[in-house]
Amino acid sequence: MTPLLDIKAWLVVLIASALGTGAALAYYYLGKEGVHAVMERLPQITEDRWDRATHLYHEVGSRLLILSSVPVIGALLQTAAGAMGVGLTAYVVWVLLSRVLRNWILLLLFDQTLQLFAGR
Repeated sequence: MTPLLDIKAWLVVLIASALGTGAALAYYYLGKEGVHAVMERLPQITEDRWDRATHLYHEVGSRLLILSSVPVIGALLQTAAGAMGVGLTAYVVWVLLSRVLRNWILLLLFDQTLQLFAGR
């Protein structure tokens, strides 16, 4: 059976996505504390990266959070969202959607790998 038709797969993806979104709220609230707090707590976010992220938010808006599950830039985008005043509802919707898409891709890749190597 394909994972897209399996209710257990849907539950796993939705639960993992919801938990990941809940954890991502820490970045949102850190951003709400301001730029100085972000730079102090996350030294990997340089002023140049911060400026690029804020510029992107001005151009694209909260839709930019669809990329929040991408490694390396995800924490920056989530933190900048809090600092840029993105509403909590928009933040949760976009981050949750991003997590669901990422988790489905991972699940489908894992399923294909199992089929390839285990002969399922």
